[in-house]
Amino acid sequence: MLESMKGLPIPPTAKCYPDRDEPGFSPTAWCYLKMKDLNPDWNAGERASTKELMKLAEAVKRYYSDNGIWFDQAAFDRNVELRFSIDRGE
Repeated sequence: MLESMKGLPIPPTAKCYPDRDEPGFSPTAWCYLKMKDLNPDWNAGERASTKELMKLAEAVKRYYSDNGIWFDQAAFDRNVELRFSIDRGE
């Protein structure tokens, strides 16, 4: 998985932590996008709401897909559903 990230362009707005130089990790793995860059529809006023978490989950999947990065979408979807089932009290 990390091999697929090597050479991925780092957006200029990304926050990176170059001091975290660990073997086996691409420098890209230590970069974080601003929420508005990852999810342009983000509404800070509704942070952590079910609606915003659903938009975030879709934005994460779109990011990996758009950049051709391998991503275990089935596992991610199960974990997202688990999070929402906890919210529902199930």
